[in-house]
Amino acid sequence: MGRLSKAAAGSAALLLAMVIAACGSAKDTDPATATGPTPISGQWAQSGDEALPTETRTDWVTYGTHVVLAKITAERLLSLETMPASTPNDGDGTRARIATFSIIRTLWKAKGEADLPPTVDQTVFGVKVTGGKSTPSIVRGRPGFLVGETYIVPFTMFQGERSLLSADVGVPVSGMKYAYESRKPAVIELTGKTAAEVAQILAKTPPDPVAAKYPDLTPEQRWGKVSQAQRASSTDSG
Repeated sequence: MGRLSKAAAGSAALLLAMVIAACGSAKDTDPATATGPTPISGQWAQSGDEALPTETRTDWVTYGTHVVLAKITAERLLSLETMPASTPNDGDGTRARIATFSIIRTLWKAKGEADLPPTVDQTVFGVKVTGGKSTPSIVRGRPGFLVGETYIVPFTMFQGERSLLSADVGVPVSGMKYAYESRKPAVIELTGKTAAEVAQILAKTPPDPVAAKYPDLTPEQRWGKVSQAQRASSTDSG
């Protein structure tokens, strides 16, 4: 099983503040900005950490609910009214972005799970705005999730909300606008493989044996059981 990644730093931390500030509703006359309740990319946006393991294929099928082939077909920026007080009044700075994932194909899903809806909105890394012009805020080693790009991505349920298993995880498929080299073992392993090949690989990937004993628990509860077992094993071996 993979290790938990460290808290996102730099622009990721700034985006986290924006996401938390945007949990309410907003009104904006700009059709390109988000209004209403803001979808939150659950486990990542909640804390800045990945609250669930995401490194390996085993992690994906243990704590994920779906792995899908999806294309980013739309995006919108969070309204300026939702931004933290430290954001300059002229609108310059970094603004969080909501990307629409259009599901092309389900490659794997947990037992008993229904298919995802045709589209899923998720808060992702944003854009830098300078003088009214915006450019993607690309973070090294993380997918851009830009319009036109297609990825293989795992989804989960975290605290009752549909969420990317991680905003750091996406297997690039096509349409990439920026080079992206992940350090996640699962992403490295699956990059370059077809959707059909990925589906076959995931079908043969067993979940964590401890977590598998608790199929009726939520992903975070299963991770709690695994963590507990790991601590007990460490104590016994010590």
